[in-house]
Amino acid sequence: MTAKRDFKRVVRERMANTGETYTQARAALIEASIDRIDELLLAFKQQSLEPPEGDRIDREHFLIEVTNLAANIDAAAISGATMRKVFWYHPAESRMAFIGEFLSQDGLPTDDLAWAYEQRLILMGAAPEAYSHSEVIDAHEVFFQWVRDHLDDASQGRAFCNPSVWWRWEAAGRGQEFHARMESCVQSLPAQQGNKQERLFLARNLAMNAARTTDHEAVVQLTALWRRILDEPGELPDTGDGMDNRLRWEGCLRQISLIAAKDDPTKAAVSARDNVEWIRAQAGAADLFLGEVAALCLFQGHNELAERYAQEALDAGQGASNPFIYAWRAGGHLGATGDVASTVPLLVEARRHLSAAEITRLLDDQVPFVEYGQDPQLRAVISMRAGESVRPQG
Repeated sequence: MTAKRDFKRVVRERMANTGETYTQARAALIEASIDRIDELLLAFKQQSLEPPEGDRIDREHFLIEVTNLAANIDAAAISGATMRKVFWYHPAESRMAFIGEFLSQDGLPTDDLAWAYEQRLILMGAAPEAYSHSEVIDAHEVFFQWVRDHLDDASQGRAFCNPSVWWRWEAAGRGQEFHARMESCVQSLPAQQGNKQERLFLARNLAMNAARTTDHEAVVQLTALWRRILDEPGELPDTGDGMDNRLRWEGCLRQISLIAAKDDPTKAAVSARDNVEWIRAQAGAADLFLGEVAALCLFQGHNELAERYAQEALDAGQGASNPFIYAWRAGGHLGATGDVASTVPLLVEARRHLSAAEITRLLDDQVPFVEYGQDPQLRAVISMRAGESVRPQG
């Protein structure tokens, strides 16, 4: 099935065969679609565990079928839990309409409404070609008011969405205003176990912004706030990936010094080394941060460090949970050497774990790839098929 009219036709065929009402037949077919999506995602994951099945190119048909199934689901007839499961598998070009269909339902729970309004804002924020900065900010202001009117005092932090929305305030010259509002919110939120994770999220992003803008005094104050929230009594919620959540936040806190190093190679080398030494001391419990250290080094132009720590992350087996590490290794090597020929095999390996669209975005948007992004050897990686390779030239 590739279009919702096909789904409606199948619903009517089921009605004719079973005697069910349209609502009953539709619900049964949606349930069958969700079951099939679960099967496909499990197959995608299981086949990624060992080579040669681990080649992303060989497994993409699973996700293509998931996308086709998600495109046919009637969002006006599903629960919030189902919507959360399928939303980001729905075709990107029609997600806004999909969320609109979901919101057309009467009597949606407040939590589902908050989630859906937030996703709608995130979609707007990530589409500068469709929505101007002022349109996104105006929509965000409406969401702020909705949160004030419908959520309790302890839940007001939900109004701040995520960075795909925040950058619009900064691009419109209102970044300071926005971060002041965020800081006021996190300082005033009632300290409850239920919103501890949310308060940590806000404190983290405020500290990261201060580090990026080299506001040392603000970094000190905000990391102290972050530490205070982290040290409150009570457990943090289990994220389900097997990692201790307190350890996760501790690792994030330690990254602030690396962000603050910006393009200073000496400070970056010291901070990256300190971060990695702490990670190693956790005896495997915090290895996921190796990939994050590599990413931060790459984003800030420290390419040799990026390649080194990306390789260590891959050696620790982190490529299975974060396939972008393969890209960070390739980017670090390309940026450090400027050698396209020796980068091609690394990018080919990244393609075996990432989609063609993800490789395209790297070449089009991610430093240092963009400097070499039109090189035909690198572009050829995008269209690789299973079993093919790209032969370096020269």
